[in-house]
Amino acid sequence: MIASVSSRAQRCAIIYHKDTGSGEAYQQENWRKYQFPRLTQREKMMVIWGYQGYTVEQMAEALCLSVAAIKKCRSELIEKLEAPNMTSAIAFARQHHLLDLE
Repeated sequence: MIASVSSRAQRCAIIYHKDTGSGEAYQQENWRKYQFPRLTQREKMMVIWGYQGYTVEQMAEALCLSVAAIKKCRSELIEKLEAPNMTSAIAFARQHHLLDLE
């Protein structure tokens, strides 16, 4: 079982979940089921490449997109995961098994 303090803009919710990779958790406050956001393939690539240290320019070149498009995608990913920044979004995605790693 993993416990983590939620980065959500809520009253100090603590999230518990079993390490099964199911993408679900239960919040301690009222034990209601919480479904983690589903990431698109592109969003997963943003997280993986961000974790690997790719720059926005390198991501844009690899995907044949503009730097502005990559920045927009990253911004939407950060918002989707309700994270304050990309580093927190990467940590959240890895911690809650939102990627197809390992």
